[in-house]
Amino acid sequence: MSDCCSCHATKLAFTYQEAADSVGVSVRSLQRIVERGEMAVKYIGSKPVIPAAELAAWLESLPSELS
Repeated sequence: MSDCCSCHATKLAFTYQEAADSVGVSVRSLQRIVERGEMAVKYIGSKPVIPAAELAAWLESLPSELS
């Protein structure tokens, strides 16, 4: 990481709550997205985390306009 300090460090992974808050959906909505295989989680021990790149890729895959 090239950030100046830990308080400005770029997060590499998020808890479900952090990821949900960062994209504006509920935790349950995010869990459904994972259950459908649209996003993958990793595990630190038994704790699920969503890699930042995985969250960004999922966002990028969403449509940009309503049809």
